[in-house]
Amino acid sequence: MSDVPEDDPAALYAVLNVTREASDADIKRAYRNLAQLYHPDKQTDPGLKQLAETSFTRIQAAYEVLSDEAKRSVYDVYGKQGLEAGLAVTTHQAKNHKDLQRNWQKFQEQQAEQKMLAQVSHRGHYVVRVDASNTLHPYDRSIDSTPEITSIIMQDNVHLPLSSDTAASIGCQAGVRRGLGFGAFLCGIRRDLTPQTCIEAQGMLGGLKALLTLSSTQRFGDAATATIAGTYSHRQGMGMQISSTHKLGARWQGEAAAIMGVGSIAGISLGITHQAERYQASAKLEVGMQAGASARWVWVPGNGTTARVAARWGLTGAQVEVGASHKLADFSTAGCTIAVGLQGVIVKPSYARGSHVFEVPILLSDTYRDPVALAVATLVPPLLSLSLHYCLVKPLRRHWKVKEALQRRQANTREVRAALATAEGDNALMAPVARRQLDAQAAKGGLVIIDARYGDLEAILQDEQERIARLNSSGEASTSFQQYPAAAAASRWQAIQEEMDLEDDPEIRSAVEAALAAQEPPCAWADVTTAVRYLIKGSTFDFFSDISKSGLLGFCDVSPGSDKALRVLFFHKSQPLAATFLDLEGGRLPDKGAPLQSDSAIVALHKLAASQNITLQATEDEHAQQPTANGHVQ
Repeated sequence: MSDVPEDDPAALYAVLNVTREASDADIKRAYRNLAQLYHPDKQTDPGLKQLAETSFTRIQAAYEVLSDEAKRSVYDVYGKQGLEAGLAVTTHQAKNHKDLQRNWQKFQEQQAEQKMLAQVSHRGHYVVRVDASNTLHPYDRSIDSTPEITSIIMQDNVHLPLSSDTAASIGCQAGVRRGLGFGAFLCGIRRDLTPQTCIEAQGMLGGLKALLTLSSTQRFGDAATATIAGTYSHRQGMGMQISSTHKLGARWQGEAAAIMGVGSIAGISLGITHQAERYQASAKLEVGMQAGASARWVWVPGNGTTARVAARWGLTGAQVEVGASHKLADFSTAGCTIAVGLQGVIVKPSYARGSHVFEVPILLSDTYRDPVALAVATLVPPLLSLSLHYCLVKPLRRHWKVKEALQRRQANTREVRAALATAEGDNALMAPVARRQLDAQAAKGGLVIIDARYGDLEAILQDEQERIARLNSSGEASTSFQQYPAAAAASRWQAIQEEMDLEDDPEIRSAVEAALAAQEPPCAWADVTTAVRYLIKGSTFDFFSDISKSGLLGFCDVSPGSDKALRVLFFHKSQPLAATFLDLEGGRLPDKGAPLQSDSAIVALHKLAASQNITLQATEDEHAQQPTANGHVQ
């Protein structure tokens, strides 16, 4: 295990158990308290001495960084990577302000280059139109009424930055409609002249749209923007468009646009948008060759679900759209929209993966007065969506998550075993002090920790229920993590270290990895009872927010890449309580505790306390909570 914990940007604070805002005095005090316990000179047993050396090295490494103002500043911003890059050393050795500025500019240039590379994006839009009107109302029963694909349109575009202020785009469009093919090649370039002004040029070869477009956009602070664009088409000649947006308040925005000289689309439009926390409403009025009015309302109830309602009325008729979408994963969204208008009844299922969108508009009927098509469009998509969600998507998602978690744990088996061995060693060193503090708390009826587990919450709760059932049926308490002798913990830790040293040989490493792959992955949680007992001072303890508990001494990450939590079962003033903390959640014990609800859980907790030789200080009001001989609470 490295001297500086990885990944978590607050790991060093967790090692010393201090907040990010801790003063130098707080850091020094925490270091001295831990050094008194973990200093190797305080251990006489050779095995425990090695354990203490490993833990003390971590404590010392954390103190060296957090007690140095320059290193701490770099660590707070860039984490361990900043320390490994030598930023702290460079900053510390810089002779003057120019050296500091030069180093900072070099780092910013590297960050800007990485950001520019990350901005390369590939977007795609794919539409497959299907005519199923003959399926619902076949013209002739003897003729095949299978839905017919009427058109396929594909559009791809790649956006790539050429410099910090210039970007280019290149793309193509291709499709087939009723057996006739068409296509177009698109390219463009955009340049920021100033932070407020940019110009853009786009061209198209093929198709029936404009062949050339030149535009300029001017930003007037954060409140308004204006764009002027000139277009040229070999069919419609020259044209110009002027548009502007303006903030009308904290949540309101207005827009106006005028199109001149482009034939059928010339006109003026006015729009307004209201943005709230959970919804967005917008309306638009158009005057000209395509006169009409439209309105749109989007509602985001939460849990990745979005609902939409839109309506439009114009010279070509009216149309109403109702739809919803749901986020399936971090980059995947599925949805469906129902459109009813003069074009008929259309159902539009869609799926988006990253920046690629797939749509399949299905024409159910060419008239909006078809009751069968309306019923199918209204009932089938919601019922099909619910059925797929509960019968297919949800079980598959759960299966994939479990599989991914198991694969992560399997892939990290060796590291997890080493982390568990180190945590077990930390607990072995803490055990004598933790036991004295536990007995003191039990004697005065204070905060008595009976069981604490850290890791996958679902696995912890499942094991907790199994232990409750086992304790109530047999009365035998399972051996807890902290009950292992210190010598045994030292022996196991030494064996792990020797095994890891042997794995420097490639042949041995491959053989060990193959053997680990065949084994069951480690348990998804770790017993941290001793560590939590050690942390209790004065009948209370505060867990700090935004600091992963995996960095605390005696804790370890047994489920890399998964969400983790801490589950604590304890007594306070002889009352049986339970508390759950998410990994980055702050809170105080015993304030976070909630009473156990079931008699079986209370009985099991008393039995578990008795198996650990814990004598609770009962008050007069607690006698009713004590379990009787037949296993019930009086």
